[in-house]
Amino acid sequence: MKRFSLHSTATRLLLASCVVAVLVVTTIVLFVKLALIPQLTEQALKNQTYALAYSLKNAFSSPEQWTEANLSQQNGLLDGYSNEGKGTATLFLFKNGEYTRMSTTLLKEDGTRAVGTILKPESPAAQALKAGKTYVGPIELFGRPHMATYLPVQFANGVKGSVYIGVDYQSADPMVALSRQMDWMVLGVGGTCVLLLVLGFGFAMRVEQNSREIEDIMRTMQEGLFLLDGELRVGRQTTQALSEILGFAVQPGAYFLDLLKPFVSPKTFATAKDYIELLLRHDVKEKLVTSLNPLDCIEISTMRPNGEMEVRYLNVRFNRVVKGSEVTHLLVTAKDITRQVRLERALQDSERRVQGQMAMLIKILQADASLLQDFINRALQQLEGMNESMRTTQARVGLSNQQIVDMLKGLHRLKGDAASLQLDEVVKDIHEIESAFQCLQEQPERKGESLLPVTVRMKQLFVDLGSIREICAQLSQYGAAVAVEPSRHEGDPRSGLHPLVRQWRAFTQQLAQKQHKFADLSYRGMSPDALAAPLREAVNSMVNQFIRNALVHGVEMPAERRVRGKDETAHLSVYLSDLGDGTVELSFRDDGRGILLDELRQAAIRAGRLAAEEAAALDSRQLTMLIFESGFSTRKKADEDAGRGVGLDAVKDMIVRLGGRIRVGTTAGEYCHFRVRLPLQLVASPAEHTDLSRMEASK
Repeated sequence: MKRFSLHSTATRLLLASCVVAVLVVTTIVLFVKLALIPQLTEQALKNQTYALAYSLKNAFSSPEQWTEANLSQQNGLLDGYSNEGKGTATLFLFKNGEYTRMSTTLLKEDGTRAVGTILKPESPAAQALKAGKTYVGPIELFGRPHMATYLPVQFANGVKGSVYIGVDYQSADPMVALSRQMDWMVLGVGGTCVLLLVLGFGFAMRVEQNSREIEDIMRTMQEGLFLLDGELRVGRQTTQALSEILGFAVQPGAYFLDLLKPFVSPKTFATAKDYIELLLRHDVKEKLVTSLNPLDCIEISTMRPNGEMEVRYLNVRFNRVVKGSEVTHLLVTAKDITRQVRLERALQDSERRVQGQMAMLIKILQADASLLQDFINRALQQLEGMNESMRTTQARVGLSNQQIVDMLKGLHRLKGDAASLQLDEVVKDIHEIESAFQCLQEQPERKGESLLPVTVRMKQLFVDLGSIREICAQLSQYGAAVAVEPSRHEGDPRSGLHPLVRQWRAFTQQLAQKQHKFADLSYRGMSPDALAAPLREAVNSMVNQFIRNALVHGVEMPAERRVRGKDETAHLSVYLSDLGDGTVELSFRDDGRGILLDELRQAAIRAGRLAAEEAAALDSRQLTMLIFESGFSTRKKADEDAGRGVGLDAVKDMIVRLGGRIRVGTTAGEYCHFRVRLPLQLVASPAEHTDLSRMEASK
């Protein structure tokens, strides 16, 4: 019974193949009859008339031959071009504005030669000849269709004429006979086709039913399924979900590794190739290598219908298809796990944020309440101002480059103050906003949707600052707020215990540890409380930036300091004094490598600010002043601590705005010293005074 079933199926498959073959043959025969034969006939006649016409024209190449007397005697010659009456030949002479037949083999209805008749002026051939062009195509002469070639003849003496060769379509007798034979062949093939179709109808119905069931399965499955053969070619059957998951249609027979390569790294691609080759080996146990699958989670980018790019995550699994002891195919299952991956990452981000908030809570408990509250108020005020600037400008022309630079300076100052308070989550938020602004600088338009990355990150910063403020309010209710100490005068030994000083020291330790260095900070001078609040905030921001600048750029690594004969621990000194002339001086000194002029020169050349010749011509003062320029940094890569070139630029803006001045002293390999003089009574300086005239550099 089994043998009969297999034989019957094979027979039906053969019958179906015959039907297809007959249909193909029928199509070919019909094509030859209806399209190819007429086309070949017409082309053959065109070539025939064209060649004969040129031959006849060459026989009459002299202007002396083109006279009425001579042309009228050429009927005998033209008979040789008529192909035993199956074609026609004519010599035309242009006279009285018309082409007149002087000699011809063309016969009129009464059986006489059509000598003296004219070519119809409205015919396409006449129009072409009058324009000096050749005409090759079908015409009708005395009620009979012809394929004709008209060649214009014209000499310098003004004589004009034409050579004509035409062939009656009835002369293509072999082609007509072939067409009739094709008619009988079509009838025979058609009858055979009908017979085979009847025989194969029952089998087709069964195949259709099976196909529908398979199609229903392949259409409704939510996973992408397909088979790979031993050559890693995709099989003919794939689920409908596959193209939706991958974002493009997979063609049967496509090479799987070519499909995979654009979506994974070279390392993952090589590992996946080795893994698939292992699965195709029958001597390797499938269960032992399943855990090695490198395609458990791969990231791909696909195009949405609206043209936007979408990042998705796929899980691709492989299972063997075994026949006997041989692995014949691999069943590949592709599943979209984007939702699962995003949920897992959201959970991980939430856990990290909770841990960060717990760590931040500890820092809040350790921080001075008044300093923390001042920072939060100033940060929220600055963010509100930035929001207002973006809201009012984006509807018109968008943010200008100067507006972005100013915002970056303010953000960098906030980041330094947040870092000094050890608010790591806030530092991270501000750093991401800075990165978004720098990306915005590179875009031609800075309004509308282009501002979305900035606003999203600013929203997160608002949330974090709001959380800190709420925590501070709750701590205040429970009596956890620290009372502000009374002001202390210069020389008071307790000035070193001021909350700002403790904050500077803690920031120094934190940043030094992050940079894998050792450092301490000492403070002498008047109590910061003796300064007005705006001046005290400015001094705090300047010291924070000086600390950051020293530990990132100036202080050497411990091993380098040992080689130079220095203590492994760098020493940062802050001195604040009332000069008695209505000004206060802030002094900051570190015992690091100092300002390296060659590094400044190379950084200026690398950034395209100066040509090599211009940089070489700068003296030490001019080179030192480069550190205060916006966007200038000696670091090649930016991070949370440095590299954007806005830190000292922000310090410069604060000094100018407060009406102060700065001096820089440095010796290579020994120290760097910043001395800032500020008025005790603050008077805002106009923007046009923001040049370097208030800055001095000494060596």
